[in-house]
Amino acid sequence: MSDLKHTARLSLIALALALGQSLLAQPTVLAASNVAAAATPFTCDFRPSNEEAAFDVVPGKAGLFFRRDTDLEEFFELTPEAQHSFQQLVAALRVRGTDLVFVPLPPRGLVQYQYLDDTNLDQALYDRTFALGEFKRYIEQLRGAGVTVVDLLAKVEADDLWDNFYYLRDHHWTTTGAHAAAAAVADALAALPSVASLSTYAFTTEQTGDVARKSPMGFEIQRRCGAEIPAEMDVSYATTRAAATADDLLGLTAKTPAIALVGSSFSAGQFHFADFISQESSLEVANYAIDGAEFVGSLASLVFSRNFVEVPPPAIVWEAPSYYNINLELFSAVPQLLPAIYGPCAEDETIASSGQVNVGDKTQVLSFGEADAITGDDFYLYIDGPEMGDTPVSVTLRYSDGDYYTASLGEFSRFVRDGRYFLQLNDEFEASLLEVAVETPTPSTLTAKLCSVPAAFANIGDL
Repeated sequence: MSDLKHTARLSLIALALALGQSLLAQPTVLAASNVAAAATPFTCDFRPSNEEAAFDVVPGKAGLFFRRDTDLEEFFELTPEAQHSFQQLVAALRVRGTDLVFVPLPPRGLVQYQYLDDTNLDQALYDRTFALGEFKRYIEQLRGAGVTVVDLLAKVEADDLWDNFYYLRDHHWTTTGAHAAAAAVADALAALPSVASLSTYAFTTEQTGDVARKSPMGFEIQRRCGAEIPAEMDVSYATTRAAATADDLLGLTAKTPAIALVGSSFSAGQFHFADFISQESSLEVANYAIDGAEFVGSLASLVFSRNFVEVPPPAIVWEAPSYYNINLELFSAVPQLLPAIYGPCAEDETIASSGQVNVGDKTQVLSFGEADAITGDDFYLYIDGPEMGDTPVSVTLRYSDGDYYTASLGEFSRFVRDGRYFLQLNDEFEASLLEVAVETPTPSTLTAKLCSVPAAFANIGDL
């Protein structure tokens, strides 16, 4: 469907529903049916609200609630710049010996479409056919950029998980959904040459009990219903690795680095995603996912860390919900992520160094002459303040034509800072760099260096 036809369709639906407003203006009474994800019936006298809330929910059918904005997202197309950014990330990580496996989560509207209530304006306006085409194009765009992509929507369809991949009253996946996703990830990992030589182990996963889950979204639904709503039942698991062999105990078995998992609250622990990946792949998984890290915070925390360059993981599994503005996120993140993957500059790659300097208010730390011809993206800034801890940093680059650029470094959601910051120079600035100034909210001691991109990464900018 063309964008023009799609827009026209939405306009007609909105008009039709506007003419029949009386249904939408009244509280809605719901009764949950006996489906796999939630068997407990309940009644909700739902109260529409104009109050700002963390979860702007609307009732669907059979006791399911959608978030009006993110769960009903229809547009996923990557800009050419975002595709290029993915291509650069994949190439840079491969220089480090790391493969990237990307796991985009399909929005709930695509998976739980059978619960859409077309008497509700937001759900009637949602065009799943259009959104499905957009999401499939998103997957193909990622693959076109050289990304190894796990198509979870195809997994849901193949395993018939439409009813129990996600909860009904929480935006997260169930442990059934997490396990299915892990199996698809294991298949993707098995196809990577970098994984073939890794140490494998026998993992055992066992159920440890039932879990009654009521998330923050569930409590918001409860507030809007004006009554207690039932928790959703799930299962808790524990995964253990088989006992070490005699060779392991004697140190005779070569231990290879673990696979790294980065992502959001879907991966951070409570749904056992990392354990399920180990179970399905027989590989050690180091879980770097961070609750609330949104699209890029967890990945940034990993590649900025002080041991990433020294011991890069053979593969990174990157779980990412698809309702974030990925084009915008990559625009601000990649100029920091790429040089973090390059790592701190070696002595022969150091163009200039400030030595240790004390900064607070905006302080000039590096200066150049126009004849030095510092232009383009062949250079990056590296700032190291081991004792800065969680202190954010702002840098201003001033150019010979009077232009300047200011960037806040490390401003990613839930980013784990350890005093290291990176910024690649932008090739859109054609004039020569004259000055680098740094500003921190509290007095700090740091070293700033201007580095040339290492030879191994020299072609990344030309992709």
